[in-house]
Amino acid sequence: MRCSETAVLVAALATACTCAGSESGDAGVDAGSDAGPEDLGSDSPRDTGLVDSGIDAWALDGGWSPVPGAPTGCLEIASPELVAATTWAIERCPDRAGCRRIPAPAGSTTFFVERAHGAQDGARGLVAIVHSSDEISTEEWIVDDQGRTISGFRGPQIRPEGEPCWQGEYDVSATSFALLTAGPDPSPTVTQGLFRGAIGSVPGRVTDLDAPSGGRAFAQEIRIDTGRVGAWMSSQVVQAVEVDGSISTIADIGASCSLLDVVGDAIFVLCAPRLPTVYAQLPGGPLEVLLDPTIGNNGLDSDGTTMAWLRYRLVDGGGTVELWTSPHAVHAADVQERMVASVPVSSMGYPYELRVGFGYAAVLEQPDVIGVYRLSDGARATLQAPAGEQWRGFVHWIGPTEIAASSGPPTALTNYTALIFVRIDSLTFVPP
Repeated sequence: MRCSETAVLVAALATACTCAGSESGDAGVDAGSDAGPEDLGSDSPRDTGLVDSGIDAWALDGGWSPVPGAPTGCLEIASPELVAATTWAIERCPDRAGCRRIPAPAGSTTFFVERAHGAQDGARGLVAIVHSSDEISTEEWIVDDQGRTISGFRGPQIRPEGEPCWQGEYDVSATSFALLTAGPDPSPTVTQGLFRGAIGSVPGRVTDLDAPSGGRAFAQEIRIDTGRVGAWMSSQVVQAVEVDGSISTIADIGASCSLLDVVGDAIFVLCAPRLPTVYAQLPGGPLEVLLDPTIGNNGLDSDGTTMAWLRYRLVDGGGTVELWTSPHAVHAADVQERMVASVPVSSMGYPYELRVGFGYAAVLEQPDVIGVYRLSDGARATLQAPAGEQWRGFVHWIGPTEIAASSGPPTALTNYTALIFVRIDSLTFVPP
C-alpha cells in the first residue's frame, strides 16, 4: 500500500494549519449514453470468473513451479498453460454508463489491486491483482485491460515451520516488472531478494536488499519502468538498483524521504527538509532539486511525456492546493511549469494522490470522489465511487480512452468489490 507521500506530507505540514472544506460545483458523471456502446474487451470468449487453479494445499502441484533463486517454498510461477486458462470476467458496471469492471471472483477472501502500481502504454493497460480463496496461499496475477492473464505468482500466507517467508512489493510497467521476496537467512536480518523480468517472462534474481539499519525491516515500496528499480527502504532512505544489479543510496539527507516514481532512468523522490520538495536522480548522478523548494510540492507523476504535481500554498488560517504541469523533465532548468487548476481541499485535508496519463490528471479529492482534470485547459470532471463504496488503492492508470481504479467497502482493506474501467468520454468536464 502506498503511504509514502502521506508520511512525508504529514512531516512537512505538522506545524501548518489544518484546512478543511467541502466540494462545490460537482460536475458529476454523465449518466446518459453519449459515450456509445461499451466495449467489454476483446472478442474472444471469456470465463465468468477466475478459473480454479487447483490449489488445495501449499505444495508443488499442477501448474506451479519454483522461481529459480527464490527461497525454498516462498515463490512459485504459474505455467503458460495455467496462465492461459486463468481469465477474469468483464461485465458492465451496474450503476454507470461508459463503464466496465472485473468483479471479485466468487469465494474470494482476498482481492485487491496493488495500490499505485499499473501501466498504460496506449496499446494496453496492466495491473497486478492480488487474490486468494483460502488461507494457505496468495496469488499475484499480472492482468491486462481485457481480462487476460499475462503471468502469475504464488506464495504462502503462513509457513507451518514458522520460518520467515515473505512475498513483498510488486511493481508493473508497460515492459517490465519487479517483485520482492524474503526467506530464511542465517543472519539476524531477513534478506530481500529483488527479482526483475520482462512482462510475461520468468523473473531473475537481480540482487538482495537489506535494511540500511539492519533488523527485520523491508522495502516499503519498489518502482520500475525500463529496468532501473527504485526502492523506498525507510522513512529517510531511498535506494536505486541499477540494471547491472549494483545498489546505491540516492536519498539520505537527514529528512523524511519517500519514493514518488521511476520514469525511464530517472527516479523521482519526495523529501521534506522543510517543505515537501521533489527531487530527481539519474544513474551515476546526484540527487537534484527538480521543483521550486520554497513552495510545497507533492504527488508528482509522469507518463514520460507530461508530468503533473500538486502545489501547496499555506497561509494563516488556511491554504490552497493547485494542480501544475510541465512537459516531462529531469532537470530543474528544463521544467516549463504551468498552473492547471485549483484543487478542492476536502474533509480529508490536503490531497496528495495524483496520476497522469494522455493529457489528463486524476486527484483523489474525497474517499469516494476522484477529480479528473484535462491538463490542456483545467476542465474538471468528478468520478464518483459506486454507492456505499470508496475508491481503494486510487487510480492505477489513465489510458487514451479509460481510467482504471478499484472500489470497495470502506472497511475492506484487502477485499475490493471490483477493478473498474471508466471511459473518459462518459465524464462531464466543466471549465475552471
